[in-house]
Amino acid sequence: MSDFLAQLIDAVNTAMDPTVDHQRRLAAYEVCENFKENSVHCARCGIELVGLQHSPVIRHFGLQLLEHCVKFKWNSMDTEEKVQFKETIMQLLTEGTLDILSEQVYIKDGLSRIVVEMVKREWPQQWPTLLAELNQLCKKGELQTELVVLVFLRLAEDVVAFQNLQSQRRRDVLQTLTANMTEIFTFFMDLLLTHTTQYRQFALGSSSTDDDRNKALAHCRVAQSVLLAFTGYVEWVQIQHITAQDNSLLRSLCVLLSDRELKVGAAEVLQLIVNRKGKAEDRKPLLELFSEDAMSLILGAAESAAAEGIDEKNYIFLKHLCHVLTGLGVQLGVIWGSSSVSVGRPPNFEKYLQAILAFTSHPSVYLKDLTQTLWVLFFRHEHISKDADVISCIPEFLTITMKNLIKYGFPSQDNHPSCAYSVLDFDSDEEFNHFFNNFRAHQIESVRQCNRVKPLVAFQLAKEWLQKQLSIPVAGKEPYSQFSPLVLEWDGMTSFVECVMAKAFSIDDPPVAESTQLLQEVLKYQTQDPLLLSCALTCISALFPVLKYSPDVLATVLQRLFECVVFSMPGQTKKTRSRPIQNVRRHACSILVRSCKDFPALMIPFFNNVYDKVKSLSDDPEELTQLEKITLTEALILLSNHGKNYEQQKKFLAELLQPVQVMWLSDTIKQAFSSAEKFIHHVGLDDSPVLDPSVNDAVGWNRSSIVYCINMILAILKRSRWPTDLEEARQGGFIAGVMSNDSPIYRNPCMSSISVLLDNVFSLIRTINHLWLPEMRSRLSPEFSKAYDMQEHEKLAALGINPVNLTGEQTELRSNKPPLEKMQNFIAVNHDNCYHILANVGPSLGHEFYTAPKLAHVLLNSVFVNLEHVPDYRLRPLIRVFLRTFIQHCPNECHCTVLVPILSHMCSFMIHKLSAKWDVIHKRNEVSGSSQDAEDDLESQEVLDDQVTRLLTRDYLDLISQLFKMGKTVESTASMEMGEEEAETMVTLGDDKASISELGKCLLDDQNLCETLVLTTFSALSWADTTTCMKAVNICKLILLQVTSKPLQPEAASGLLIMILRGLQVHGQHDTCQSALVGLAFEAYDAIRPHHTEIVSVLLQIPGCTQDAVQKFDDRFILQSTPSKPAGEKRRKDVFKKLISGVIGQPLGQQFKREVHIRNLPELFKTPKKRPLVPLDPASSEDLGLVTLFSGD
Repeated sequence: MSDFLAQLIDAVNTAMDPTVDHQRRLAAYEVCENFKENSVHCARCGIELVGLQHSPVIRHFGLQLLEHCVKFKWNSMDTEEKVQFKETIMQLLTEGTLDILSEQVYIKDGLSRIVVEMVKREWPQQWPTLLAELNQLCKKGELQTELVVLVFLRLAEDVVAFQNLQSQRRRDVLQTLTANMTEIFTFFMDLLLTHTTQYRQFALGSSSTDDDRNKALAHCRVAQSVLLAFTGYVEWVQIQHITAQDNSLLRSLCVLLSDRELKVGAAEVLQLIVNRKGKAEDRKPLLELFSEDAMSLILGAAESAAAEGIDEKNYIFLKHLCHVLTGLGVQLGVIWGSSSVSVGRPPNFEKYLQAILAFTSHPSVYLKDLTQTLWVLFFRHEHISKDADVISCIPEFLTITMKNLIKYGFPSQDNHPSCAYSVLDFDSDEEFNHFFNNFRAHQIESVRQCNRVKPLVAFQLAKEWLQKQLSIPVAGKEPYSQFSPLVLEWDGMTSFVECVMAKAFSIDDPPVAESTQLLQEVLKYQTQDPLLLSCALTCISALFPVLKYSPDVLATVLQRLFECVVFSMPGQTKKTRSRPIQNVRRHACSILVRSCKDFPALMIPFFNNVYDKVKSLSDDPEELTQLEKITLTEALILLSNHGKNYEQQKKFLAELLQPVQVMWLSDTIKQAFSSAEKFIHHVGLDDSPVLDPSVNDAVGWNRSSIVYCINMILAILKRSRWPTDLEEARQGGFIAGVMSNDSPIYRNPCMSSISVLLDNVFSLIRTINHLWLPEMRSRLSPEFSKAYDMQEHEKLAALGINPVNLTGEQTELRSNKPPLEKMQNFIAVNHDNCYHILANVGPSLGHEFYTAPKLAHVLLNSVFVNLEHVPDYRLRPLIRVFLRTFIQHCPNECHCTVLVPILSHMCSFMIHKLSAKWDVIHKRNEVSGSSQDAEDDLESQEVLDDQVTRLLTRDYLDLISQLFKMGKTVESTASMEMGEEEAETMVTLGDDKASISELGKCLLDDQNLCETLVLTTFSALSWADTTTCMKAVNICKLILLQVTSKPLQPEAASGLLIMILRGLQVHGQHDTCQSALVGLAFEAYDAIRPHHTEIVSVLLQIPGCTQDAVQKFDDRFILQSTPSKPAGEKRRKDVFKKLISGVIGQPLGQQFKREVHIRNLPELFKTPKKRPLVPLDPASSEDLGLVTLFSGD
């Protein structure tokens, strides 16, 4: 045995020696593990190694050996060995440790884990004296008390939090814990009171010695352990245990908040208590914390902590305390006014609100943010929002919020008290910036809810703040940076003003006079700083609703907006304007568009003025950029929509498009779009870029013309609309007829002008699709060899990285960008915008477009040409932008003639492309371990390619989902009109009651298309992406019954189940995916098995699935050949899950983990079997005693 000990000690020391090489350390690990697994002396050596003569590391390894014995060898021990082992461990707890201050934390944890493992196997049936033994152990000393408390904590974690026991043993232990919870909590409370009292006695004694200080520390350590143990129980025990003995626990915790060593633990326990969930009756006792004593102690602790300054431990305590107060407020919000309990305004509510206000004004951004959800709750609450104290604190709350909206606190700076706390909370300025943006959104929501209560108070504060900023003189000629204090104040102020003004004009008596005066003051504000001017424009936009009451000011507003449209600095030209100046001009153009969209009645009288101004500016080639010119044109189109006269609007749009038609239909453009070779030459891809600005750049002008025409066509398609009112549309001449279902056929006034331009759009898309051919790539000049690559911002977007410019420097001007970046942007943006044009053609031109002759043929020969060479990141807009909208607005009568041919081609292409892509990913994952020496850039490209494949797959599955779901996809009209891409479809479990759409049925009736769609969706179940899997499950649930209701070939029937089981093998480790896939597999088996007996052979290939088990399952749940009561759906799925459990994938960390087996003990409570009722025989003469029972004798 001594040889074993020496070998183990040497191995442990070698493994823990940082100077040992890797091979020797592996050999040492192997020695330790082999001994654990194979030696019969494991327990004896463990006992020897935990002796106090050894180092803590060796003792800890001894504890590991003992724990291993309990986990994996307990079932092989006889009763006598178990008793002896338990006695040895209990003796070790009593005598085998150092004192509480000297013993290592990991030694204490190891000892407690051994006891817990024995408890999980023996208690209470085989170890009924456990609680008494632990109670006696506490009398041995402070360390033993701490170990006992740790045992209770670890036991609660294993049984309740981690739930790492089999169901029956967990139920036994949990029932016993619950049954003894009164005694356990009394035990904890006695320990807490005893040791905190003794801790204070020794710590505060007038003549304290070193021995007294050590005793104080020992008692403090025990008290800390008890508080830690409470955290394992207070969330789930019944509320009466927490409020027992006249709220003794709550009162003690409040008192301990003032103790420097115990306050963090006490606050953590309180935080868990006040954030409990449950019925209103269980929440009501927590309002005891509003009592005078409790609230005074809590607020006193908060004030003391705030006064101590910046200290990490103290800051953590403040966070816990803030959680306590906000959690208490949430509990109040749930039960105040509840019908089940009679609870109204609690005592000391005013003090409580002042405490929340104090945290709201704390320098820490994190603490401020914690209070925002509570303020939203209070201002929304039916009863709390009407409380006098809440109303009275609104001005102070808004004043604090105004200061908090100013973006101070970057950890790299030192210009505000918040910065010191940000250093503790954030690792970088980018992280802080992301958090602050969310924090500001939370504040805006709080102010918005506050406005519901007292809108005029917020308006008055916003007015004063805006007037204050307007009165500050702008010093110096140098432009401000985004970190300048004045710019930061303006930025915060505009956020506040925007939020407040929206509500101020929705009340019955809006402050018209004051708002008008305020708008006039903003219009008079003069500054040459672009950042401040942009903020002033935001204020003008926020005050725009007042013009409904004071329309005479509108002329001045328009004049000011057009001044900002042409805002510039001396010496700057269209190509040299700085980014802030461009932003001001674009901001002014956007406000004009918004005004024409939201307030057309106000703007229509000024239509001629706006038109003349826009026309004069557009005629000056050096004034407006293309983007500015097109944005202003959009404003004119929006106004023209409200003329509600088809012929006039048609004429106006034809006038706007006339210059575009000249350029777009010219022979030069037609020739350039006729082939990829000519397009490459036309835009300069085959030549060196022109770097000298004095040299005429002909190809640059060509690119500019294409961009202008595309953007103008897109702008007219997005903005030109017919009247929403049917009668107005009929009177205005916008109705061309009716469809078969009597729905009106609208005609868009831009149809005649746009339709002639679409041929070149189709030609351009076809030409761009050919640019990716190898022979076309070879024609590129060396300078543009990477012109087709993803741009940097596209890569960041694909990887989910948000690029944030926090340097204070402005983004590089477009004119100063490298030629390669300009060319990349030209190809990417125009390719996307062509899809945007086609996406807007459907809703804009409607029935006229979809019924155009040979539309499907035209699209297949342009948009869908050469897709096999188009990279994935260029395919995504085709699906997200064009196809989804095109399908959404397609009339029912065009489904077969337009959609079926297009989708047949597209779906066939996509299944081959995605299958090949995912095969590459799966193979790469299988051999990932052998590519350690791969270059970093190659690995980065592989990561990017994988992510783009995932995004493309998700987009495509969203498209398929749209095909099969009833109605239109969820998409805001505003988003459609603004041309924004659709948001990611939320991944949720499919609705079992959802029915398949008519379009879906039409597609599934086409044999080839049906096979392709089914193969795609069921194959996607096993692609290594959980989001893709969940999207595919939802689609499969929709189409399963439709597919299985038709005759299936045996191979197809088996193939469906095999693909689902493959998905389980890949995604079974994820609970959500596992649940969805098991349900889908059961539905498929239930639908297919009655008609296809060969599907049984698929199940028999699963490890652990036997013929007998399958037969019993079929007879009982599927074929129901055995007479029995019908089983519930959940029961059927659970049995089926056990049947296929051998194929369900596991996490990598669990695949090779040795399983722990804990045997069940005799049940604590046996349910008596019901005796069968014997029916009475009327003919029997046997005396059953009924006559005697009712005789009354």
